[in-house]
Amino acid sequence: MIKVRIKALKQVKKKTFWTLVGLVVFLMGAYSYFLGKSIVNVVVREEVEQEIALVNSAISELEFAYLEKKDTVNRALASELGYVFVPQDKFVVKKTLTGKHLTQNNAI
Repeated sequence: MIKVRIKALKQVKKKTFWTLVGLVVFLMGAYSYFLGKSIVNVVVREEVEQEIALVNSAISELEFAYLEKKDTVNRALASELGYVFVPQDKFVVKKTLTGKHLTQNNAI
């Protein structure tokens, strides 16, 4: 009876040992996987930051070019290109059934 119990305990010890070994191997594999993924993510983030810096630089250059061209537009250039000056804006106001205008705060 004691020999059977000793044999059963040895089998339980063996199963426990191999279960723990399997768990350690699995955890080491998971650690390696997640470590590799984090390294890849850091590299990708650095590349994206460089790309963002390039795009921001291009945007700044485009804004500068826009402001330069905007400063060259004036009434003389507009009339030269065939545009005419409109002295006053005209708006149409229509009353609703309630007698109020269709604008906010009676702006017109």
